[in-house]
Amino acid sequence: MSALTGGLISFLLALTWVWMLRRSDRAEPEPWPVILGTYVLGAASVFPALALEAPLRPLLSGTGGVPWRTVEAAAVGPGLVVGVVAVGFIEEGVKWLAAWQGAFRSRAFSQVVDGLVYGGVAGLGFATAENLLYGAALGWSLGPLRALVTAWVHAGFSGMVGLGTAWHRFRGPEPVVAAGFFLTAAFLHAGYNLVILTGLMSPLLLLLTVLLLVFFLFRTADQLARV
Repeated sequence: MSALTGGLISFLLALTWVWMLRRSDRAEPEPWPVILGTYVLGAASVFPALALEAPLRPLLSGTGGVPWRTVEAAAVGPGLVVGVVAVGFIEEGVKWLAAWQGAFRSRAFSQVVDGLVYGGVAGLGFATAENLLYGAALGWSLGPLRALVTAWVHAGFSGMVGLGTAWHRFRGPEPVVAAGFFLTAAFLHAGYNLVILTGLMSPLLLLLTVLLLVFFLFRTADQLARV
């Protein structure tokens, strides 16, 4: 697959997911300028994430430079666990900052479901940029597959963080709620990374898990939009 074809397919799939996520709030759809601004900021947040993750790469490459995906799952060590947890916190942090800058400070952020939508859109932007970087480095044949799976993983976790922010803003002032959503998303993200790096889950089971996450995301958005 050529770079142009792979990149174009990945980008069009990402925009389709953005459209679907925006449409999940049928009662009061979010304005496109805010949606697209949040998406672009989510994509740009890849670069500070890469800079912050650079010191962690030795922890994620195993002993002696052997990739962890070639090591038995039983050999998971503390360095790998520390690395994936740190990456989970970093990536969820930069995506939340993108959503905050792009949407959470705007008037468009007016109800609980908006947190899930804007958080998810920031995650889709992050995933788009990450997928393009992976395609350039590892081959464009991976792009469409990552756009189908990884995009929704990022959207699901950052949507959860955004939901915590919206819940704190509109349902109660307790900051522990927002912190709880963020910690849950960060650790789930770390768990997903651990599964990918060690092969603890078969590709089919991983795909089914992602589809379940997508179902939960849209079901939650639909329920919140009715409130």
